[in-house]
Amino acid sequence: MNKQLKKTTLSLSIGLALAGMAGAYADEPAAAAAPAEAAQPAEGATGDKPVLQIVTVNAEKEKGFKSKYVQVGAFRDQLLLDAPFTVNIIPRAVLEAQDAQGIFDALKNSAGVARSQTSGTMNDSLAIRGISVEARTNYRLNGSLPVINLIDLPMENKERVEALKGSSALYYGFSSPAGIVNLVTKRATTAPVTSVAVNGNEYGQLVGAVDIGRKFGADGQFGIRVNAAGGQLRNATKGAKADRTFGAVALDWRVNEDLTFRFDAEDIRKDAIENGGIGLLPAVNNTIALPPIQDQRKLISGPWAHYDAKAQNFLLRTDYTINDSWAATFELGRAETQRMRRSFGQMQNYNIATGEGNLRVQFVRGQVYVNENARLELTGRVDLLVDHELTVGVMQNKRDQNAPSVTTAFLRQNMYNPRELTPPVLPDTVTFNPQAVKDQGIYFFDKMRLTPTWSLLVGARNSDYTNKTVNAVYQVKKTSPSAGVVWKVRPDTSIYATYLEGVEETGIAPAATVNAFEALPPAVSKTKELGVRTEGWAGITASAAYFQIDRASAYTNAANRFVLDGRAHYSGLEFSLNGAITPEVQAYVSGMFLDAEQRNAVNPQLIGKIPENTAKATGSVFLEYKPAYLAGFSVNAGAYYTGKRAVNNENQAFIPGYTIFTAGLRYATKLGGYPASVQVNVENLGNKNYWSATGGALLASGMPRTVKFSAKMDF
Repeated sequence: MNKQLKKTTLSLSIGLALAGMAGAYADEPAAAAAPAEAAQPAEGATGDKPVLQIVTVNAEKEKGFKSKYVQVGAFRDQLLLDAPFTVNIIPRAVLEAQDAQGIFDALKNSAGVARSQTSGTMNDSLAIRGISVEARTNYRLNGSLPVINLIDLPMENKERVEALKGSSALYYGFSSPAGIVNLVTKRATTAPVTSVAVNGNEYGQLVGAVDIGRKFGADGQFGIRVNAAGGQLRNATKGAKADRTFGAVALDWRVNEDLTFRFDAEDIRKDAIENGGIGLLPAVNNTIALPPIQDQRKLISGPWAHYDAKAQNFLLRTDYTINDSWAATFELGRAETQRMRRSFGQMQNYNIATGEGNLRVQFVRGQVYVNENARLELTGRVDLLVDHELTVGVMQNKRDQNAPSVTTAFLRQNMYNPRELTPPVLPDTVTFNPQAVKDQGIYFFDKMRLTPTWSLLVGARNSDYTNKTVNAVYQVKKTSPSAGVVWKVRPDTSIYATYLEGVEETGIAPAATVNAFEALPPAVSKTKELGVRTEGWAGITASAAYFQIDRASAYTNAANRFVLDGRAHYSGLEFSLNGAITPEVQAYVSGMFLDAEQRNAVNPQLIGKIPENTAKATGSVFLEYKPAYLAGFSVNAGAYYTGKRAVNNENQAFIPGYTIFTAGLRYATKLGGYPASVQVNVENLGNKNYWSATGGALLASGMPRTVKFSAKMDF
């Protein structure tokens, strides 16, 4: 990264810290209240023994766009101000204001998050800071279970969505340094919940949902939250019909003041017609010619191109307070996703002038992915020269997939004026090449409070990783260190610096490659970050961070093979601001400037090039206005910018950058004494025609303007 950007980063960090101090001192009563609100774990009553403070995050009553706690990574269930890394939290208030219906709908508010390879109509394949988010390891349920992102992960039962950016190997083991996407479920609250909702769009989508929550028992020690949804999905693509059903339950049992149990279960099903994508043409004189942007209103596959999938997720968590200084947590979970059938098509060898070419269709049947996860963790406080808050844990994650054979067919098609295609005849037999991964780890983390304002953080994880296939066994043992320091400038402002090493699975070959679904060997990644976070302005959280990531580079080469070659270096500046600007205006703002390049590649043509699907700049602004003079009404508007991105690591073409606008209107009232609301949201307000994703030798376009509506009633 150039010197000017580093100076800008330092200036912004110091500016945020000073502004936080100024904002706090300008309102001295608020500053006086801050230490109690953001207290460090309390000392014992006698003052001679550290006491471990147990934070019950679910008791936190969050309102608006600001969040105080983080529920992902090594700092799970702690104050956001104490977290020495970049994390964006999308609370329920933002999800509802935007009528978010998928992961990307939520994380489009987080800088550096972009679609990868596909348009997202089947599931949201994402990249963070230009690095792909691995579908089997980097999506977590309640900060623990790795759920498998190969089906739409529902939002109806989610209280918040979090994006922890950078390496997370200390806590999660083998995972991409893109970051962790954490989905936090709703739970029973003291106030009973009974609501019925419906949402739809101009293309005929109609989905109904119910949300019921209760606490019961003599002391309210039992809790249950049930969510269910189902209906038909539709979008702008003519003939792309889909159906989905979803059910979830969250159970809580507080046995006594020391022992609690939590259980989550989800059942997700979706059967959809998947539209074909656009493959890249061969390069001519080191340049790839891009076709006109695909019209998503036209179905270039066929009504037989099903993406039929289902998933079940189960997670049990037990928390036990041993004494005033020590607590234990045990978690056990299982996630299974099946794709009973998938027909993925992409246009190849087409004539840009006429649109005539081959639709390469890959048929996969009976795909099964299973994750089994277990964790035992001990957390405590020890006074040894300084105050230590220790975390020691063991974790095991098993990942199995059966890897069925892929059948490929080539059909003549015109991508500008598609014809209805006859479904190909598939073979009767399917062969399998199963893969089994075992990722075991022992880790420790020590937060040392050197003074009331300075903390030193050290940790390490020893991982034992085995990847078995029919033809090979890959095994590696690796110790990954981490270190950091946090300076609490004020109780409401902190500055931090961190260094983390991790080992990542470098990815699964995309469906369009000749080695489709092949797993590449793992590789080491390194992350450095310097940041500042402040709550110095009442109602607002602001943060800024400068980061560097070094990792192995995986890409699809000229032979259409997914390979590992060289290293990629990412450095950038990221900032965010969220909360109440005024009593009537809420804001969620984020931005990122990124300098990424490939280094040390075997192929010299890659050195100095930008990794595929990586934008130099991204940013978003979302505002909601609730005018006091119009009780019950709220309006919102958003703008989302993504810069141009390379279609491959050779930088033989770039898809242009774009800005998408959104708008919404909501009215809340009472009907028969019960709270009710109606809402209209417009996506892609300007009806922009744009490429929304690239990578893996694919191009995907965004949807045209879409008008969504929803209604909800609470009883």
